[in-house]
Amino acid sequence: MNSIYNHKVFDTFCDISLLVFLSILMAFGLNNHKVFLPVEILFILVFGIRFLVLKSKLTTFAFWSLGFIALSFCSLLYATSSSLALDGAISILQVMIFANLLIAYILESERNYRFFLNCLFFATFVVVVRLVIKTPFQDFVTRRLGETIAINANTVGYLFSMTGLVALYRFLDAKKWYFGIIFIAFSFLSLFSGSGKMIAILIIGSVLLFFLTRKNLQRSFLSFGIVAFLIISVLYLSMKWEPLYRICGRQIETFFVYPTEGQSGSSTSIRMEMMVRGWEMFKEKPFFGWGYGAFTNVGGFSVYAHNNYIELLVSLGIVGTLWYYLLPLLLLAKGLKMFFMRRMQNGTILSVTLLLVMLVDNLGRVTFNEELPTILLALCYVGVARRDANSGKSLEHIFRKAKEWVSSPRLLVLHMLKWKVARLLSDKTFVTIKYRMSLKKKLDLKNPKTYNEKLQWLKLYDRKEMYTKLVDKYEVREHIANTIGSEYLIPLIGVYDKVDDIDFDSLPDAFVLKPTQTSGDVIICRDKAKLNRDAAIGEMHAWMGKNYYWYDREWPYKDVKPRIVCEQLIETSDGNPPRDYKIFCFDGIPKFAFVASDRGKTTKFDYFDVDWNRIPLIQHYPNSTYDIPKPQQWEKMLSLARVLSAGMPHVRVDFYIDANDTILFGELTFFHFSGFVEFEPEQYDLLLGSWLALPERMTNK
Repeated sequence: MNSIYNHKVFDTFCDISLLVFLSILMAFGLNNHKVFLPVEILFILVFGIRFLVLKSKLTTFAFWSLGFIALSFCSLLYATSSSLALDGAISILQVMIFANLLIAYILESERNYRFFLNCLFFATFVVVVRLVIKTPFQDFVTRRLGETIAINANTVGYLFSMTGLVALYRFLDAKKWYFGIIFIAFSFLSLFSGSGKMIAILIIGSVLLFFLTRKNLQRSFLSFGIVAFLIISVLYLSMKWEPLYRICGRQIETFFVYPTEGQSGSSTSIRMEMMVRGWEMFKEKPFFGWGYGAFTNVGGFSVYAHNNYIELLVSLGIVGTLWYYLLPLLLLAKGLKMFFMRRMQNGTILSVTLLLVMLVDNLGRVTFNEELPTILLALCYVGVARRDANSGKSLEHIFRKAKEWVSSPRLLVLHMLKWKVARLLSDKTFVTIKYRMSLKKKLDLKNPKTYNEKLQWLKLYDRKEMYTKLVDKYEVREHIANTIGSEYLIPLIGVYDKVDDIDFDSLPDAFVLKPTQTSGDVIICRDKAKLNRDAAIGEMHAWMGKNYYWYDREWPYKDVKPRIVCEQLIETSDGNPPRDYKIFCFDGIPKFAFVASDRGKTTKFDYFDVDWNRIPLIQHYPNSTYDIPKPQQWEKMLSLARVLSAGMPHVRVDFYIDANDTILFGELTFFHFSGFVEFEPEQYDLLLGSWLALPERMTNK
């Protein structure tokens, strides 16, 4: 009881810390050290402890952050001003720490996600209160907001615009009227920041949110009409109401006049000159740039570039710029893909909108070292990559892996082979490297002798088109029905080209879902009422994006069409998963087998010859400590395996036995453990290799 109480107390303390941190950050900024520094220390301390205690995982955002921080500090080596570069690198380190600690918190629950949004609203209200206290009434319509509280007017306008868009999203998503009031209020206040960019943010963001949240085309056009009317009204008010015209109307006028009549205000003209100068500096040092702060130091304007793209190109070159924009562009691409495939999660639409708006805003502001834009980027990451983030790595896991890689570099090479860049390797190069790293010996493809060696040879040179059909979990059913009979097939409930085609309500209470084009992926549902549908849908979407061929170059999987198969759950007498009987066949003759048992617990593999004599062999999984009786249907399974393996140099035929003692076909496996797992003792690798006669080699190989 005390632990539960203490946990709740700590959560409450974290919530309060977050609320205070964001409020002080937005209302006072980093420059007010007396106010902000104690709050910053408290936030990092509390959320750092939370991160460690809960063993939060390091996400892709964290690794991206580390890369950008490293590039920033490396620029100290060649920067034109080491003091400016150091200050900038420290700022980047600071905001990245904030963002990563917040990601860990927001990812914990849907409740934390909503609470964070509410904290943004509260922090913005604190800014409003401070403006009201510090700004005389007459100055509200004569001066840009922010000047009276020593915060850049563009920063204040950005805060009001972005939180206004968050409020609009909540209004459209939750259908709560007060979020609409918040949107109108914040949008109106953003106009008094005097920044034309904020109007662009509001226009683009509002249009996107109205379009993306509508579920049919008719409503989308209606929403567009409403937004267009509001935009025209705001523009008209900005041009006709003198106080607002003095604040931002002139900038709007400049925005439209400049591209059409070749005229520009002094601000616009100077910024264009900055862009030209920045581009010239970039061309002089295009790869790693001049170092952080170089535009301010030697650009000739004594200020930063007022353009995030130019500032990055000058400071960190094309390398730093590409690295910085890699994450937001990947998030945007993934978010749009999720939208068009209609598999959004909570926050996806908001994330896509904010990402697009931030990319536009970067044309007129430098944001890569600012707090609010980085925190909003973290929010976008959560909204788009939440499922990926949940599969991140804890610090404990990373340190353990690092220790393993240092002590055994071959494990690092094996890990690197999982990277997409490894797809550039030819099949032959890939299997040669992986074989050497996995089994610690050289692969002999010219004169293969062991079973594992010959499997690699078969991957490269025995490529019959029919194999693709035989590894397809759906297409193979036709082959089984035509060879041994449909009575050996697990009853099919459905096959689906898209995950969204699955109607869970129409499925029976118990069923099994698996993809057609991978191996080992399965969702076993014993009680539909207890199934976490969102988690299942997310897992199946991940399946659909896999191409199993790339993992170990088992080429038959390369062209299998991704689909989802739903089959009847195999019932057993004891209620446990059925034992899996796997028979190794060589030229149509069963020679060897193993039984997989205790699935879902601690999987056991026990090996037998065809006369059911136990073989003292271990491979990947331990042997069981209990007796496994020979099934009554064993001879029948051997007979069926002979039929299914006829005409193939080697295949493993898998069967189950259900509660009614019925033999059911499992799958055909051409590459057992893909030929990358050692045999203990090693003599069995040679024994199985002696049974595997390779087909006539192709002369052009």
